[in-house]
Amino acid sequence: MPALADLLDPADRQRLERAAEPDVRDPAAAARDAAAESTGPGRLAWSLVALALDHSGGSAETARGLIDAIVHDDQIRTMAKACLDALTSDPGAELEMPS
Repeated sequence: MPALADLLDPADRQRLERAAEPDVRDPAAAARDAAAESTGPGRLAWSLVALALDHSGGSAETARGLIDAIVHDDQIRTMAKACLDALTSDPGAELEMPS
């Protein structure tokens, strides 16, 4: 199973690593910053994460449910959930793309 970082270009990989740093205090703002710096599907995924976090009051579990409810494209949904996990999971955890 490939890791999310393996599917990203080097610039997006660095943004993902920065977003997962433990000093991120506002995950929605970090997601908006990552969206502003991204292109293509990455921009859409990060924008969805920011939207979901804003509407969930910052709850990762609720944001995950919102992403499941509003995103019908499997690839974008998977990418958005992986980005959400990068912001809200333990730093240093290996992120893997579900099959």
